[in-house]
Amino acid sequence: MSNIEFYGRFLHTEDGALFDWSGSAVEGGFKGTAASVRLHHVEGAATDYFNVYIDGSAPRLLAVTADKTAYLLVEGLCDAYHSVRVEKRTERPQSAVWAFDGFAFVGEAAEAPARKSRFIEIAGDSITAGYGNLSANGWGGFKLDEEDVSRTYGRIAADRLNAEITVLGWSGGSMYQDLGGNQTTVFSNNIFWRTLARKDKKDWTFEQKP
Repeated sequence: MSNIEFYGRFLHTEDGALFDWSGSAVEGGFKGTAASVRLHHVEGAATDYFNVYIDGSAPRLLAVTADKTAYLLVEGLCDAYHSVRVEKRTERPQSAVWAFDGFAFVGEAAEAPARKSRFIEIAGDSITAGYGNLSANGWGGFKLDEEDVSRTYGRIAADRLNAEITVLGWSGGSMYQDLGGNQTTVFSNNIFWRTLARKDKKDWTFEQKP
């Protein structure tokens, strides 16, 4: 039985399961009335934003901060089986690297929801990451809390197809050269092969479970 499933690219270390790509998510199952998550800040922005899904419901915004490690996700549920999913809304490098340290339940852990049989991985620039997709000003400026991967074309397509998705969203990125004309830090040469977007290390292989 697995009571936790990881979606997206995670670097599993003694310090926890590290992640930073938008759309990276952890999902768990439990029998009880309340759930919390433990996350600790590794580097980057001191405040970041996540979506929380309880029993597959519409997402609720969760702000996480560098000076806090435990977050109550839900309480007051009926004492029965429930699922909880925590998903990073934001892209690198504007956001942060986080470590998932586990869930805590009022009740007992149970098997996580079954994984889907279809899988999509999508790589792209700002439209893939969701740059400013919640902003009233459109492209007029970027604030971290105005980005939500769940409202991007990739996630919408995956939901319609009942598929899992890994999102590699990098505003300004491309296959040949980035927005600034740099041909070194591009998907084909470097970015696509990173487990963590913020680390310049090509250590991802598809033998790993996304």
